[in-house]
Amino acid sequence: IRNKHNIGLQRSIERTLPLVKTDYMAWAASDDYLMPEFLEKSMAILKKYTDAGLCFSELSTFTNDRNIIQRFSQNVDIEHIYNLSDLPEYCTPQAVQKRMAKSYFPPSSNTVVVKVKCLKDVGNFIPELEWHSDWLAYHMVALRNGACVIDQTLALLRVRDNSYSSLGMKDRNKVK
Repeated sequence: IRNKHNIGLQRSIERTLPLVKTDYMAWAASDDYLMPEFLEKSMAILKKYTDAGLCFSELSTFTNDRNIIQRFSQNVDIEHIYNLSDLPEYCTPQAVQKRMAKSYFPPSSNTVVVKVKCLKDVGNFIPELEWHSDWLAYHMVALRNGACVIDQTLALLRVRDNSYSSLGMKDRNKVK
């Protein structure tokens, strides 16, 4: 699908989602990296827990200039948030809520495989929320349907100063 002119990321997503014909989908930025076993492992656990609305794995990042991988679960300042080892393989909606009551629930968007029906049931991504739209939708899916957890890195998020979310967070007209 090609837009005649640049309509922006959120409007492109809004235009594309209704065309998805599969039961599951992954939505990652074009410069992120999915490990070769990303889909295989994610789909295997989703097949095991059919009530789950999504599956996610550990958040890890890399940069272009140094190719250094940072595993958030090994950063002492934030490991209590991103270490998934204390979560069960399948978190029921109640377990998701319990985790959120005591700490952050960390499904990073680039690590998610989501059941399309569950995403549609929560209204897809809300374009006006910009770089938060996928975060909110995936949390809503997890709170309604539960989530599968894979305690390892299966996807890498590229960190760039000029990424969509980085630029958005620096824009004083958008962040007040």
